[in-house]
Amino acid sequence: MRTLLMLCLIALITGCSNNDIQKANSLLKSRSLNLGEVEHLDSIYDYQESFDCIIKANAIKSDVDSLLKERISVLSEMKQKQMQHEMESKAIQTQKTLENMIKTAYEYEVQANSIKFRKSLNGERPIFLGYCYKSKNDSCTYVVYFDKEVSQILAIEKISE
Repeated sequence: MRTLLMLCLIALITGCSNNDIQKANSLLKSRSLNLGEVEHLDSIYDYQESFDCIIKANAIKSDVDSLLKERISVLSEMKQKQMQHEMESKAIQTQKTLENMIKTAYEYEVQANSIKFRKSLNGERPIFLGYCYKSKNDSCTYVVYFDKEVSQILAIEKISE
């Protein structure tokens, strides 16, 4: 009986509610993200400093994706207008910018892993930091990170398969 009561308390404390799922769906819809209906949220346990690095890395990767799409469009227009020299210059500039962004994101990921390793060696335990939702389609998986209250989307990670 005592064990059952304890399990119920743990589920109440750590589990997400239907209200959290509704909030997650609302947030996805407000950003016009077509990632399917959220039916289940997973709890995120990590170290705050490590999680902050992961969020920064994912924000940069998202910016890389957006910038790449925008620049491809610009380069296509330049090609149609036969602006060969300008197109080559823009392509080189874009490559350097994207390489720097990817390098910075990678450095944040390395820093996050280092923090996790150091803190676990020191015996520190991860804490509850929010929720995540995973959505899979044919070509990749998206991981959407929410804060503790499911009041905002912290980051969206795109994992190619």
